[in-house]
Amino acid sequence: TKPARDLFPSLVHYPAHHSPFGLMGNIEASRGCHHKCTYCSVYGAYDGGVAAYDADSVLADALQLAEEGVRHFCFIDAEFFNSRTIGIGVVERLVEAIGPITFEFTTRVDHVLDYTKELEKLVSLGLRRVTCALEFPSNRILRIFDKHIDVDHMREAVDEAQRIGFELYPTFIPFTPWIEYEELLCFEDWLVETGLARVTDPTALQTRLLLFKGSPLLSSPWMEDIATVDGVSRKLAERIY
Repeated sequence: TKPARDLFPSLVHYPAHHSPFGLMGNIEASRGCHHKCTYCSVYGAYDGGVAAYDADSVLADALQLAEEGVRHFCFIDAEFFNSRTIGIGVVERLVEAIGPITFEFTTRVDHVLDYTKELEKLVSLGLRRVTCALEFPSNRILRIFDKHIDVDHMREAVDEAQRIGFELYPTFIPFTPWIEYEELLCFEDWLVETGLARVTDPTALQTRLLLFKGSPLLSSPWMEDIATVDGVSRKLAERIY
């Protein structure tokens, strides 16, 4: 089976799918994420579980995108390295089927540091960009989020990406209850220093923390004396009144 993409207009009509690498199509090899970052809604939905799609179905979907002219593929898995083999296997079969492609995916900073052999192979197959959720260059904030990385790991990942040959594309959550004014002032300097200012999307510099109901972070000591607002209830109240 494969998604019924014929029910929708061709991707050429969607401006967001015209990427710097050419016409882009989204594919997904797995759902969920085996990491348990306390703030993350993927953790809230899957509780650390992972479900892989059938590789033949993923390939079939990619091939129908290729028929539309797609040659740049974006893996929309929350974590590409939910498996060290599934995603790579799909890429290898896709290259074998249609020839040269480019692609991108999302993974964690620690995987950039630990899976260098896999990343080198993926670059040889057409990897161009890897999205990493850096959140904020503060060891304190990273501990609150249970990221299991520190700021030095971020710097090392940027260097490793340059060495291997792909672009590290960061996302951030600058606005949290724990951020200090001085840290925000230094944030831009850190982006320039690491070279990430060149590739950071402006929206990533405006993101604020939103927690899902039941988030472990809500019951942590870090949330003591911090007021929260139920976004759904507020929107309902605004409609009523």
